[in-house]
Amino acid sequence: MFTRDIVAYNDVELDQYLEANGRFVKVEDPENLMRDKDFIQRLRARTGASDLAQSPPIDLNHVSARLGKIPLDGETSPRYPSPATTLSIDEEEEYQR
Repeated sequence: MFTRDIVAYNDVELDQYLEANGRFVKVEDPENLMRDKDFIQRLRARTGASDLAQSPPIDLNHVSARLGKIPLDGETSPRYPSPATTLSIDEEEEYQR
């Protein structure tokens, strides 16, 4: 695909192309793509709009409340000992049978 082909896409076609290609534009003549400032702006507008549509708003009060629950002075949650993983000699002999 060449720059002239993708530049000719209407907004719906461009959105479909971006979605099908992981929001990347791959052309055989990237130097022409970089020279087309209007199309670069159009791409930025298209990808920026889809970012906003897919990302939910962040509730900063919720984030702050969750961060407030994290211990600040090196406190950690209680740890429980894990069960023994070494076998006694009798258990090892039994296991090998």
